[in-house]
Amino acid sequence: LDVILAHAFRVRGYEPTLFLCDHDLDMCLAKQWLSNESAACEICNFMGSEYLHRFGLDYTLLSDFDANSKTYTPDGDTYRGVDIDGIATSSTRAYLKVYNLNKHRDSEEIYNRFKKSAKLLVDIAYDLVSNNDYDAVISNNSAYLIGAVFLRVGDQFDIPGWDIDVGFRSQSVLCGNIQNRSSLPTFPNQESATERLQRQLSDNERTAIEKFMQDRMTGQNVRFDHAQLGNGSFNFSSKKTVYGAFTNLPWDGSLTATDKKAFADVFAWVDQTINIFRNNPHLTLYIKTHPAEVLRVTNESFYEWITNKHSLPDNIEVIQPDTDINPYDFMRAIDRGLVWNSTTGLEMSYLGTPVIVSGDTHYRGYGFTYDPADEDEYRQLLLRDQLSFTEDMEQLAKRYAHYLFLERHVNFPYYDTVDGDFRPIAPTHDQLLPGNDDIDLLVDTVLNNSSVPKVRNSK
Repeated sequence: LDVILAHAFRVRGYEPTLFLCDHDLDMCLAKQWLSNESAACEICNFMGSEYLHRFGLDYTLLSDFDANSKTYTPDGDTYRGVDIDGIATSSTRAYLKVYNLNKHRDSEEIYNRFKKSAKLLVDIAYDLVSNNDYDAVISNNSAYLIGAVFLRVGDQFDIPGWDIDVGFRSQSVLCGNIQNRSSLPTFPNQESATERLQRQLSDNERTAIEKFMQDRMTGQNVRFDHAQLGNGSFNFSSKKTVYGAFTNLPWDGSLTATDKKAFADVFAWVDQTINIFRNNPHLTLYIKTHPAEVLRVTNESFYEWITNKHSLPDNIEVIQPDTDINPYDFMRAIDRGLVWNSTTGLEMSYLGTPVIVSGDTHYRGYGFTYDPADEDEYRQLLLRDQLSFTEDMEQLAKRYAHYLFLERHVNFPYYDTVDGDFRPIAPTHDQLLPGNDDIDLLVDTVLNNSSVPKVRNSK
């Protein structure tokens, strides 16, 4: 994505700065590809240089910067105003594919290496922004090392920062801004989102989102087809109020958004939820673990963590990630939904189910979910006899779904997703020239530092 966007800016008269790592970083996520770190670096460097040469783009090696002559230590949580502890923590979790780092024997070493790499990149970023007049900083994966550092340093110099990454829709991208509540692309500009939700959907917009959601729930026009993992139905014999809780992939970068939450972390949320239902046998809880635990692999499974820690009573059942259950049939069958930050919360709201959100997610606070501020409020919501889902809440959920899936996404047909893997599709020079409406839209959005405008073609 970075190379394509760099070429798109270049053909519009801008001079992109790109750099290539040549075994310079002590630790990065690419080193998890192979047990031989040197070989992983060789592959990463080769792939990067091939993409750059294909478009004839100039680049600078990280080793060319003076910062490489320094020796870095892993001490301190911040460095030159950048939260290197948070960056190293999220990067280590993604590298080891676990959330609870204290239980992994290699976590301290990997974490310290990420901190040293973060310090190096902070100095390089300072060098760049101090000696150049940039219109914007663009990265992807702002939850992790490289993307996070450059956006944060640019922000210190009041340079607009964007995290542009693949979207929910197939062959599309989403744009996140460093000034939003989180720079993750799923998070919108709050002012723009609030303004948008005040306007009713037109008949055409309503038809468009209904078709999109129907397609999404049958595995069409999506990057990850979670519906394919299960076709089995799920019937509840209980007459009790049935709750469905949806867990996350434990190490996912979305968990770095922590501005608003009711619990210390996602594990504390699951733990306390189980305890509440244990003490209230008149309620039924099904915990649906995330299918990405199978699709993307994890070294820390919610299913195993729950079953190892808890002896579950009859009113609580945990469902394995590869269970043959259609997730959307499951959503329709429950009475109330519980999420930390999963997109399933938005989908359940769209379907008319009341949802309690405990973590920080892009759709929290817009009036169609229940968003407890702390554990006490969460408990009170769980134990309510009635948890209404009004017509206004349903309309807000549908407007937000349209805003997210059809307005904020930008068509980007230069990659595909095959069996969950990202596959680039190299565009030609002519395809990226001015006149390509979608590329023009991305460039204008970045240069104007605006909230992402409505996509001209929201198919």
